[in-house]
Amino acid sequence: MDEQLRAERIEKEKIANVILTGKKEDVERIIAASDVGLLCTYCEGISNSIIESMALSKPVISTDLIGGSKEIILEGETGYCTERNIENNVEKINYLLNNRELRISMGIKGKERINTSFSIERMGKDYEIVYQEAYTQKVQ
Repeated sequence: MDEQLRAERIEKEKIANVILTGKKEDVERIIAASDVGLLCTYCEGISNSIIESMALSKPVISTDLIGGSKEIILEGETGYCTERNIENNVEKINYLLNNRELRISMGIKGKERINTSFSIERMGKDYEIVYQEAYTQKVQ
């Protein structure tokens, strides 16, 4: 659906809680103003949107049950990986919106997870280990 059709639908259905921003460069500011990160997809690799949301202390909900989301999200701890079902997703979103302490706790745990397991520093150290192991095997 193109942007014009989306805008017409929002106006026709009098949807008040949706803002079509268009292309944005200041993603961090938008995520910071949000309560929950949401990725509605069928299959994703390692999603930057999930990493960015978690790095900014937001719990996440992803409909990716096949791809990399399950590698990042700890079910019920930093967010949810759920089937692509509108009612189910609305239920999860409302559950988080109505449980402020849980939402904040999940966000904090998500940020810790990104910092310890998915940071640039961590990736650098992991590559260093792989290269060191490869070098050691070659020398022997």
